[in-house]
Amino acid sequence: MLWSIAWKNIWRNKTRSFVVIIAVFMGMVGGIFSSAVMNGAAVQRIKDAIRLEISHIRICIPAFKQDAGLEYYFTGSGKMAERISAMPWCEGVTPRTRIISMANTAARTVPVQITGIIPSADKGVFDFTSCICDSCGDFLNDSSGNVVIIGDKLAENLKVKLKSKIIFTFQDKDGNITGAAFKVAGIFHTSNNLFNEFRVFVPGTVMSELVLLPEDAAHEIFIRVKEGYDVNQIKEMLKKAMPGFSIESWDEIDPTMGMLNEMMAAMMYLFMVIILLALGFGIVNTMQMVVLERTRELGMLAAVGMKRGRIFSMIMLETLLLTSTGALLGMAASAALIAWTGSTGINLTSISQGLEAAGFAAVIYPYLNPSFFAGVAVLVVLTAVVAAIVPARRATRLNPVEAIRVE
Repeated sequence: MLWSIAWKNIWRNKTRSFVVIIAVFMGMVGGIFSSAVMNGAAVQRIKDAIRLEISHIRICIPAFKQDAGLEYYFTGSGKMAERISAMPWCEGVTPRTRIISMANTAARTVPVQITGIIPSADKGVFDFTSCICDSCGDFLNDSSGNVVIIGDKLAENLKVKLKSKIIFTFQDKDGNITGAAFKVAGIFHTSNNLFNEFRVFVPGTVMSELVLLPEDAAHEIFIRVKEGYDVNQIKEMLKKAMPGFSIESWDEIDPTMGMLNEMMAAMMYLFMVIILLALGFGIVNTMQMVVLERTRELGMLAAVGMKRGRIFSMIMLETLLLTSTGALLGMAASAALIAWTGSTGINLTSISQGLEAAGFAAVIYPYLNPSFFAGVAVLVVLTAVVAAIVPARRATRLNPVEAIRVE
């Protein structure tokens, strides 16, 4: 009965109710969709990092994790990779070696990180082939000689193109300065300009020969886990099976990715709290006006025996229904908008340079976990309840005799 009365009461002044509903609707759409865009950018950044930079799990020796020196390698990487690849949860596994070098051309000399890879194995873990356009060369293969693939930013800095030669200078395992000339076989582009500017890839066999590492040596082994398996559970299992190694999941390999994932969840809720807080003041003001306009009516209800608790509940329900109507419409519209833009993407190529400088893709696909909508619904209810307290208390404190006399 009280619900029915409260619902009818909010439509007694249609204009005012529509204004509040539209305000809540716009706040919901703006807040939820903005959160989806921010979250979509963060999710895409993490996916790109896993797909191109860090994979799901990394294995190395503890000293390499601390120092990343050339001398901190381990042998038997091939057999280790074979054992891991036989696991049902393993989608791909690849050993890698890496060193810091100076890249030299007639135009410039810049520091780079050279990564030695086994191309056939690397394709099962990282997706660099999709980052090399049709006119930008080819990915490495297992029979490649002194060839290198580089990022487009590095190619621009060194003023090189396909088939140009770059001389790399570095130290070998014994500490001697050495170097070699490599021909550019491919130029890749990722959404991370720092990666494009600093990382280069060469065949692992060639690199091992140049720095005098054993044939089966590696600094790191990267693992891609099949979808549906828990990365942290697999990490803990590998730690028990390989006690002498440092084994890290993606959020430990690159802590900024883990921080981004956690920070974004907090930021989305904080953003919604700020929006609802602003809406809450408007709702309080509206309900205060409602109580003021209905002073005589509320006084009569109290005079005929309606208890203060029921008057309080009636004002509370009116506020809740008014707010929830706008919020539900806003969440429905937001879900439809996110579904649409999530499939088509939001093209921000006009500001791609700034986005890629921070490591974000120029095309953003808004995304929200369904549980976020449940969290927003709880916040909406709390906002309505808190906003209703002041006007509801004012309604219950009216003196029936004085209220009836109000014109």
